[in-house]
Amino acid sequence: MFEENDENISALKEEIKKDFSQITPIIYTVLETAQSVVPECIELFNKHCGNDSPDAGKIYRLIHPSLMRAIMQILLNSKNLKTKAVIDHDNYDIKADWERIILSNNGLAGKYAGRNYRLLKALRSKIIGNILPPPGQSRKKSNYYCNSHLQQFRMPLYPSEGGCELPKHNVIYLWDNPTANSVSLYLVCPKWGKGNKAVAYFIDPIEHPALSIRPPVEPDEIVSELDLEKLRYDINILLNGDTQDESNENDLRE
Repeated sequence: MFEENDENISALKEEIKKDFSQITPIIYTVLETAQSVVPECIELFNKHCGNDSPDAGKIYRLIHPSLMRAIMQILLNSKNLKTKAVIDHDNYDIKADWERIILSNNGLAGKYAGRNYRLLKALRSKIIGNILPPPGQSRKKSNYYCNSHLQQFRMPLYPSEGGCELPKHNVIYLWDNPTANSVSLYLVCPKWGKGNKAVAYFIDPIEHPALSIRPPVEPDEIVSELDLEKLRYDINILLNGDTQDESNENDLRE
C-alpha cells in the first residue's frame, strides 16, 4: 500500500508528471483546438433550432461537454493517443438506455506509461479541491478513484522472465472552460471517492505549453560569453575609422 506523507506525495506527483510529460502538451493543445471548434458547431445547431429558443441555454450546457469530448477523442486518436468513451454505469440495458448513457458521459479513458488516465470535465468551483467530480453511485468510477487495482495486486508466485510490472496510481486530467475563449487543465491523482465526495492526493494546474518553452541559451549566458573588452576595442576602431575617413574627405575637398 502507498504510505501517505508529504514526501511520498511529492515524489508521486513528480513521477506522474514525468510519466506524462510527453502527452500533457498534446492534451492541452487538443483541448484548446476543441474549444475553438465547438462554438461553430453550436452556431450551426442554433441556426436549425432557432437562436431565440427558450431552451437554447439548456441545450448548450448539455451538448457542449459531449461535443468537446467527441472532438478531443478524434484529435487524440490522430496523435496516436487512443482513447475510449467512459461508461461508468454498472447496470444498463444497452437497447433501452444506450443513447442516454452516451449523452450523459463526458469522459474519455486511455493508458500511457503503464498508467490509466481519464479526461473529465471539472466542476465549477472557486476552490480547487472541489473541482474533482465525485463518482456518484457508480461502483466502477469509485474503484477508479480509490485505486482499487493497487489493493488487489498480488505478486505472482512465479514471475515471468521479463519480471512483474508493478501497478501505478490512476490519473485524471480535469478540463474546464472558464470563459468562452479560454481553457484550463489540471493534473490529478485521485485518492478516494464515493457518492458525492471525492478526495485527491494532489490537484495541480497545468501551465500552457507555450509558457514551458525555454530559450536554448539564457540571456545571462550570452552576456557572460561576450568579450566586452574586445567589443569596446572593435567599436573604437570602427568609430575612429569613420572619423578618419571623414577627415580625409575634408582634406580632398580643400
